[in-house]
Amino acid sequence: MRIVLILAVGALLAGCVEHRVATRAPGVNLSGFSAEFKRGYADGCASTSGPMQRDESRFNADDQYARGWRDGFSICKR
Repeated sequence: MRIVLILAVGALLAGCVEHRVATRAPGVNLSGFSAEFKRGYADGCASTSGPMQRDESRFNADDQYARGWRDGFSICKR
C-alpha cells in the first residue's frame, strides 16, 4: 500500500512540473519533446517579455536545453 501511495504522489508532482512548464509557453504543443527541451523552450520564450531567463551552465552543457531555449526565444519573439 505504501508503494502505491508513493507512486501516486510522484505522478501528481510530475504532472505539476509539466503543467508549470507548459503554461510558460502557451499555445505551443511540446508533446514528444524531452523535458530538457521543454524547460529551455519555456525559459527562452519567457526571456522575450522580461529579463533573460537562461541557466547558463545548462545552456552550455545540455544540447536539448540549448535547442529548446533558442527555439522558444525565436518563436516567442515574433
